[in-house]
Amino acid sequence: MGEWFKQKKKYAYILLILLVILVLGGSLYDFSVKLTNNELKRGYRELNWSAKQNALIIQKYMEQYYVVLAKDAVILRNRSLTDETCFELLNHSGKTMGIRFDRMGIANHDGNALLSTGEELQIKDEVFFQKAMAGEYYMTDRTKEGVFTAIVSVPVIGWTGAIKGVLFGEIRIEDMDLFSEIENEEHIKYLYLMNTEGTYILKGGTVTHKYNLHNMLAAAELDKQKQLITSEEDIMEGVKERKSMQFSLDWWNRGEIVVMIPLSDSDWYLYEVTDREYIDQEIRLYQKDVLLLTVKIMTLVVVVAGLYIYYSGKEQKKVKELYNRMCLNEETYRVTAEHSNQCVFTYDSKMQTIHFMNDKYQDYGIPNETVELSWVYDALKKDNPSAYYKAARVISSVAEYEPEIERELFLKVNGANRFLRVLLVNLFDDKKQVVRSIGMLEDITEQKESTMMMRREQEFRKSLLTDCLGYMEVDVTEDRVMENSFSSQEKANRDRSFTEMMVRYAEQKILPEYREKAVRYMSSEGILDCFYGKIYDSVLEYQSWNDDGDIFWTVCETRVKQSEDSDHVIAYLVYRDIDEKKKEQMKLEKEATLDVLTGALKRMTAKERIDRIIQTPISDENCHVFLMLDMDNFKTLNDTLGHMCGDQALIHLVEIAKENCRRDDIICRLGGDEFIIFLKDIPRNVLHRKIEFLQRKFETTYKKDDIAVTVTASIGVALVPDQGTSFEELYAAADKELYKVKFSNKGSYSIAESASVKEE
Repeated sequence: MGEWFKQKKKYAYILLILLVILVLGGSLYDFSVKLTNNELKRGYRELNWSAKQNALIIQKYMEQYYVVLAKDAVILRNRSLTDETCFELLNHSGKTMGIRFDRMGIANHDGNALLSTGEELQIKDEVFFQKAMAGEYYMTDRTKEGVFTAIVSVPVIGWTGAIKGVLFGEIRIEDMDLFSEIENEEHIKYLYLMNTEGTYILKGGTVTHKYNLHNMLAAAELDKQKQLITSEEDIMEGVKERKSMQFSLDWWNRGEIVVMIPLSDSDWYLYEVTDREYIDQEIRLYQKDVLLLTVKIMTLVVVVAGLYIYYSGKEQKKVKELYNRMCLNEETYRVTAEHSNQCVFTYDSKMQTIHFMNDKYQDYGIPNETVELSWVYDALKKDNPSAYYKAARVISSVAEYEPEIERELFLKVNGANRFLRVLLVNLFDDKKQVVRSIGMLEDITEQKESTMMMRREQEFRKSLLTDCLGYMEVDVTEDRVMENSFSSQEKANRDRSFTEMMVRYAEQKILPEYREKAVRYMSSEGILDCFYGKIYDSVLEYQSWNDDGDIFWTVCETRVKQSEDSDHVIAYLVYRDIDEKKKEQMKLEKEATLDVLTGALKRMTAKERIDRIIQTPISDENCHVFLMLDMDNFKTLNDTLGHMCGDQALIHLVEIAKENCRRDDIICRLGGDEFIIFLKDIPRNVLHRKIEFLQRKFETTYKKDDIAVTVTASIGVALVPDQGTSFEELYAAADKELYKVKFSNKGSYSIAESASVKEE
């Protein structure tokens, strides 16, 4: 029979091991799937961001054509638009700018246009004419005999400020060189320029009229499992609404990822295509690592299971030996049986050892069932000196022949504060000698904490009448108000439940943005959730109205406990006016963090955030960028246009930086006209373009009483990790580069020489 039982136990162990392996295998497979999905999402986000950057580059090239026409439009401000000599002036202006249109046209406000070739046209119904008459710059395309040309239009504004006509120019699209900086990026397979009809008007740097969006979509299949866009109709609807879109296509089992970005001030789209293999190859590397990790974990599980089976057999032998020893102590068993809910032990005064008779000793952090008395003393001396002296007094009762002694100990057990009651009973023989000492340990923490809670509760009740708007005592279990210090005690309120009263109070007194949270916090359900989660004291701050309609900050302090007479949960809610204290706190927090004039971060706050960011590793292809910026001609601006204009320039610079940086980037004012801009995780191959873009945005002209001052920015640049991994190192490197710029080439930027920045 014993052998049969042993055999069944072995099968149970084997079954348990198999179950553990299955659970671990399933968990690792789920982990692999989640990792794959996250990497796929990251790849899609990266491609979308790259396409947006490329769209900005193309728009930069488009802007120079607007600039040329805008300058020409100024020449026509005080001239008749029907004067044929205007084209001679325009031709001269275009040559000086290095841009020449194939032909140009001038239209009056009725749409009657005169071309530089001598032709006359009526363009009133053309979109580019209507956009320009609305005060917008606009670019569109047209095709004639297979040749795509771009039509660029700007408004002509008269001296009165009214739009009196439209100046437009026509140029072959392939001559505009729009893709010169982006066509060689390694992840791009195809790059098209597309109009709203879906026609591809430019492929790479070459004009194309061979393809359009409709026949491309007809030849491929949309991947409907990985995207919200599932049909050609969705795509064409998005084109009409000028949306940015991303979707996947399958070409004969070959996947491609398409990103479509609308170009502003035109009816064109950037259509960028990438092989899905670009993302899939990264995913395969992660899957290989997960497979290797799975093999290692499974091997470890098998080894641990074998060791467990081996040592469990040895443990059974120890249990049997313990059982035989306990059978020899009848008196000990009798005491143990009577106090089975306590930790029972015997003390051998000759051997100076303590032996525990049940497994309750494990609850007190004692390592073995038999320990030396010296070990107990050493443990108590280390963390609980007060308990040590009381425990020593209990042990000394044996030598003093005291029949019984009891003490309460307060000490830390497994990191938690505990109250213990220790009782030692000495048994004597006929000669009045101690023959056996039996002791008991009892955890009385709950009783002590209950007593202390009652004392705190009494003190809490006293505080209710001091400096408060009012208080409530609530039976949360029954959703009933027991006591209420507020003045409204009419029957309508008394008949309502506590939750109903709180909802009514919130609707009448609490501001809408805090209302939902307050109702949840002060409802019976919310208070019970706190109680069962062992949260007995909590506070909620919110804004409310008083009877005069004034808004002020209020705090609700809540304490919960279980009733001594029943199992009901009782809550005490105290309401206080903290308006002055809260506003002072908010004011101090804002003053400590933000520059008062510009709203940029102060130096210490920026330093803490930058140091925190640069501790996180980034890929070799990316870097963090530390820009130290100084405004050129700022002193001239203050001296000529006044300090108010200078302050406005500082504010304007911070506004420009916030508009053209991301939410995670950091903008800091060091003092005067010096600033720090920290760009987080920027690809190295777009670094120069990003800095040049910001520098163009910062160039601003301020005018007052016919006096104009142009302010530019000189920038010193340090990179993470190239120039350092702390704020101080980056500050020193960027400051050195700024010094070079200020004394050699103001209005430009300089990157520290050790930076490995590749421009593609």
